[in-house]
Amino acid sequence: MNENNSVANIDYNKIEEESLVHVTETPKTIVDGECKIDSTLIDLTVSVDECQPHKISEELKIQPIEIDKSVDEGKTILQTSELSDIIESSIQEISQVDSHSFKIPLAGNVRKRHSKTMLLKAGKLWRRSLAIHKRSNLMLSYVNVPPCKVGDGSLCICSMCTVSKETTKRLSHRRCSIRIVPAYPVIDPSKETSILESYAHSASYVSDQIFDDNLEDNLRSLSLSQRGSFIQDPAPVTARELVLRRCGQTEPILFEECYPKSVLQHCQKIGEGVYGEVFLFRNPNGGTSVIKVIPIEGDQIVNGERQKKFEEIFSEIIIAQELSNLRNNKQNMTSGFSEVQKVQCVQGRYPEKLLDLWDLYDETRGSENDSPEIFDHNQLYIVLQLANGGQDLEAFIFTNASQAFSMFQQVACALAIAEEHMHFEHRDLHWGNVLLSDADRNKKINFRLDGKNYEIMAKGIEVAIIDFTLSRIEHDGVVIFNDLSLDPDLFTAEGDYQFEIYKLMQQKNGNNWQRFEPYSNVLWLHYILDKAITALRYKNVQTKVHKEYIAKLKQLKNDIFKYSSVKEFVLNNF
Repeated sequence: MNENNSVANIDYNKIEEESLVHVTETPKTIVDGECKIDSTLIDLTVSVDECQPHKISEELKIQPIEIDKSVDEGKTILQTSELSDIIESSIQEISQVDSHSFKIPLAGNVRKRHSKTMLLKAGKLWRRSLAIHKRSNLMLSYVNVPPCKVGDGSLCICSMCTVSKETTKRLSHRRCSIRIVPAYPVIDPSKETSILESYAHSASYVSDQIFDDNLEDNLRSLSLSQRGSFIQDPAPVTARELVLRRCGQTEPILFEECYPKSVLQHCQKIGEGVYGEVFLFRNPNGGTSVIKVIPIEGDQIVNGERQKKFEEIFSEIIIAQELSNLRNNKQNMTSGFSEVQKVQCVQGRYPEKLLDLWDLYDETRGSENDSPEIFDHNQLYIVLQLANGGQDLEAFIFTNASQAFSMFQQVACALAIAEEHMHFEHRDLHWGNVLLSDADRNKKINFRLDGKNYEIMAKGIEVAIIDFTLSRIEHDGVVIFNDLSLDPDLFTAEGDYQFEIYKLMQQKNGNNWQRFEPYSNVLWLHYILDKAITALRYKNVQTKVHKEYIAKLKQLKNDIFKYSSVKEFVLNNF
């Protein structure tokens, strides 16, 4: 973080060696050593050495976070003009804040406890930061208690001593927010039902939202003899079966059979996330691929989070595969989404080669994840193998703004095509989720929207959009989406325009995340334009070409809110 950052880091007395508390604060006043706080940047992690809670001073008293619940399902949806006003004011308000961090308002006081500062990050690090924040709040519910009395030889059962067990239990029972629901509330027996549709109708979490005003119309369209049941006779397929079908398997295969030493010989770890590790390796037939290894279905807490279930990972698999398949679609074609080469469900201990690479990454760059050596021979994983998409927008250095203009056009066309073909919303298109790879400067990127062909000059770069954890699509008679109404913390962050977009999406769709609202993609395009003008890195900023294209990007930023969808924008501007 820069020294001139507006967020003050207050250096308090060190906490005892046995306990670690990390707090970053923005104080309003300091009186007699006590910090009175209206809001803080906080990431609190408490570790207790040998279960001795009496070593944590009872002076540590922190109030729980207050979640903003101002937006609910019944709130009137804002009009486009209102959203535009909010966006512009939001940009002005956050212009003086560090662009790499955001803050979450808290109520209460923090007293004399600080050893290391930690900021919640924007861009691709937001998910880990938010996970740490939630875990910290969970720990805090056990911190604000009187110290235990130990000395009679009995086992201590105070809340501090049982915090690890209770935290693990509560993390394990966290609600699943992934939804696969029928696009239509009743099955029409006259039409062939997809496996996905049958699964959605049989799923126990089907939202009440699907039984809306369309129900009456759907029932009216069916004959009396067709109104018997919502679920067809065959036994419902399970999420496990659906995942294995997508992998082309009937059972999980051994990890080391899937990726033997010979395949991993020229491999390296290049990144990590809350839910898994990312490696880069060379293909036997040339080129490089990325493998994303995600542990699933285990009871063990990993990186502070419970492991994903088949029901949750399935949505990521199907969305990634269907978007990847658009490169072969005849009516709506784009190669602007990451290419899925294969998906496999594997089982067993982590391969020794990958463990060595994990250790090397930890030694040279520092890892925030738990070592994969914790997994035993029963552990299941999903391995996503993707084409190497290159560097993300945050890291990429452009020659000049003409390249950024090409990047924007490629992103817009990809979104428009996915909107049209599968009612797609990305819902998390920050600059860490747009990858750029080198391409021939004279190469033309081809798109097809509603059967009409478009060409965009690559200008030396090619786009690949990634990460569909929060995305929404319609496919095979179902709607797949992440119900963000179950995660209100996401809408409390401040300090970067990225976090204003989440709030604006929520306001636009009335907190109904099942509904298709393509304006969310327009909001993310505005975000990308804002980054292109204010934050992307360019080599040649004094050239006439650069200034010309910066002006074009600014004009697009001013005009884009005229459109209700990216498809409409593309049809009127390309």
